[in-house]
Amino acid sequence: MLAPGSSPGQRGRLALQWRQVSWITCWIALYAVEALPTCPFSCKCDSRSLEVDCSGLGLTTVPPDVPAATRTLLLLNNKLSALPSWAFANLSS
Repeated sequence: MLAPGSSPGQRGRLALQWRQVSWITCWIALYAVEALPTCPFSCKCDSRSLEVDCSGLGLTTVPPDVPAATRTLLLLNNKLSALPSWAFANLSS
């Protein structure tokens, strides 16, 4: 809050600084979200244990967007009839 005797120029400069800081904060937040691996739709992901749980979703194919760092992929109770050789090609282990 500005002091009662502050000039309009000071208020304008502070407003400009506030907008600049707000934009920078937004860009940093957006970059951080983009950098995080995404979890396949409807699956549950645990980033600490690197586990992706896609159990019981009625899947007929393995989700193509499983994060590469996944250590455990749970596909119990789905409708997978075959696993193509490329199904796990993007996974590191």
